[in-house]
Amino acid sequence: MSNEFISRKEWMHRHDEEMRRDYPDRLTADMAEEMDVNYYTVSRRAARLGVGKSEAFMHTAFKKGAKGGWRVKGEGRAKWKAAADEYMKAHFATTKNDELAATLGTDPKTIRRWARRLGLVKSDEFMREARSRGHAKIRQGYYTPEHLAWREQRIREVYPDGDAEQIEALCKELGCSRGWLEKLAHDAGIRRTKEAWSRASKEGHLKSGNTKYTPEVIAEIADYYPDHTKQEIAQRFGISPGVIGRLAVLHGWRKSREHIRRIRSETNRAWHERKKD
Repeated sequence: MSNEFISRKEWMHRHDEEMRRDYPDRLTADMAEEMDVNYYTVSRRAARLGVGKSEAFMHTAFKKGAKGGWRVKGEGRAKWKAAADEYMKAHFATTKNDELAATLGTDPKTIRRWARRLGLVKSDEFMREARSRGHAKIRQGYYTPEHLAWREQRIREVYPDGDAEQIEALCKELGCSRGWLEKLAHDAGIRRTKEAWSRASKEGHLKSGNTKYTPEVIAEIADYYPDHTKQEIAQRFGISPGVIGRLAVLHGWRKSREHIRRIRSETNRAWHERKKD
């Protein structure tokens, strides 16, 4: 750092040519250190000269990101953000969020937030490819109403009476796992037919996790389920409550109204007793 006094006017003119030549492709902080002035002085002078960062430099800076030690501050922040917005508009529709996050030096959540602010969505081609890879199973925001209607229609056509091969083919078509397919069917009120369950049990496909259950056991649990809690069922049949819940989803079992009223009454009674205490 030099101790020589440099007037503002002299500095402005001394480095004008250097600013026009080097500023587009160099870090502002590095230039400020070499010129022995403040970072913001360089930024303001570049703006006054009408000089900005080049597209190649910004792309490299995006790739380096915050982890590379590069920070955009002050007046340069608005320019950087504008460049980031343009990059999002050009690439969001056809690029994975993780890749965008790595390029822009941020995280996927920020990418999604920016996309909502800019009104950006993934292209239909990108989403079809993502679904075919099974990478678009959960985020409902990416699905169009048309796709959701088509997906539910395909589940209604195949799931109730489909055999093991048809169900597997449906999972591949929708880009989801068997468990997620069962959840989608359950949420839509779509159940397997008795004929399908009977056929699956004969073929040895009726199971929960790695454990297979005979039709007799399934029928006995089905009779016991509507009027008892998962803990009571688990204690009687030696099955964990989690497996009981999975079997209930698979078979579409529901609790009886009497059982629901009894549980609510017991819960309310316990709450009032705790309140008195």
